[in-house]
Amino acid sequence: MLTFIFAIIFVIAILMTLFIAFITPLMFLGAAIWSIVSAFKDDILLGCIVLISLISAVLSYFYLVDSVFFSFLCFWWVLSLQGLLLHALKIKISN
Repeated sequence: MLTFIFAIIFVIAILMTLFIAFITPLMFLGAAIWSIVSAFKDDILLGCIVLISLISAVLSYFYLVDSVFFSFLCFWWVLSLQGLLLHALKIKISN
């Protein structure tokens, strides 16, 4: 019975790894291309935010293959950079 439970956990882990490795980058890429095209039409600062998201998605994917720790660091770096750019965008909109 315990072996069966571990086998189910192992299969779920493999499916999650396949999802992270193949489907998630395609979703990021499609969303990023669509966002970049629409964002650069409207606002250059918003376009930069979206471009940073695309770069972070690619870096996170390659680091995730190598190390989860580097993926985590890249994710937090990009979140902080996006926060600064969004703050600049908010200041720009309010003025």
